[in-house]
Amino acid sequence: MSMKARIFSTALNKIERRVYGTVTIVVIGTFLATMWPIYPLFSRIRPFVLGMPASLFYLLVLVFLVFFSLLALYRWEDKGGKFEKNEKDTAAEMIKETARRPSGHLKASDG
Repeated sequence: MSMKARIFSTALNKIERRVYGTVTIVVIGTFLATMWPIYPLFSRIRPFVLGMPASLFYLLVLVFLVFFSLLALYRWEDKGGKFEKNEKDTAAEMIKETARRPSGHLKASDG
């Protein structure tokens, strides 16, 4: 099962294009917000926000922004059941398959 980069697909509908575009803008915007001239506006030790220096709080907010936007994208993509198997299921199947084979024998695809 291979994942295609749907963001670059020409067959996206209007809603998909908007969702992928929004997440792309959030990620790129967050990256740019950690550079000059924006970051120096927040690179102060004082004031403290929730017990953290303002610069640390600013970076933490950016990290959570990207995390939750990517989590929302994953859940939106998976709502149609595109990702039936998660990594845990695949790993469990590989372990079972390996246990069934006689030791020392590898398939050609195993390397």
